[in-house]
Amino acid sequence: MFFLHHTNTEVQAGQAYVVAQEKKSTSALKPTLEKKRQAEMSQAMAEGKLNVFSMFDDYVFFGDSRVMGFETYGYLDANRVLGDSGGTIKRVDDHLNEIKSLKPTRVYLSYGMNDMGLKINDEQGGYAGVYETEVKKILAIVPNAKIYVCSIIPCSPEALQKSSSWGQVGTYNQQLKAMCKKNKWTYINCTKLADNGNADIYQSDGIHFLTSFYPIWAQTIIDATQKAES
Repeated sequence: MFFLHHTNTEVQAGQAYVVAQEKKSTSALKPTLEKKRQAEMSQAMAEGKLNVFSMFDDYVFFGDSRVMGFETYGYLDANRVLGDSGGTIKRVDDHLNEIKSLKPTRVYLSYGMNDMGLKINDEQGGYAGVYETEVKKILAIVPNAKIYVCSIIPCSPEALQKSSSWGQVGTYNQQLKAMCKKNKWTYINCTKLADNGNADIYQSDGIHFLTSFYPIWAQTIIDATQKAES
């Protein structure tokens, strides 16, 4: 028969750890528990046991018709996808009541195609100034929410021929990136997924996305979320 021998020092250290954990408030333990949860979920995803869309937690997703695809194809909760056909960053105002009701801790935003078409960058304050003003309307309601801004995904070269305004992706994204850095928000680089508009992700119009693209886009968003919150 074998006996495990623990020194008094080891026992005291163990007891001290337990007491310390018991004294910690739930809010103090939350970051540690969240990291553990994220690690477990990431492992489950890698093993094919978890769907990427199940990792969207306590969120809302603002955007245009591209974002509406998350709802249309049944990937995300329709009540949390605050997208609008023809939507621009200025449509945030239309959904402030939903924000008051849902009180999300994570806010994702993805606009751009219609914003470029309306030449919002030419307005006072430029695109970043307009965008920042709208995001702060959200934060006035949920001040502790984490903000995640997706870069504008370019359209296909064929679609670009129909409107030169859609070729301003680089300029608009540079402003979004600087805006996020200034406000300590998270900028998510989704532009790379398009391969300069040549990736097989578009519907026939060269603007909207195929159903198969949404899990890829979602994974990029979740990866950025985990990195920002780790």
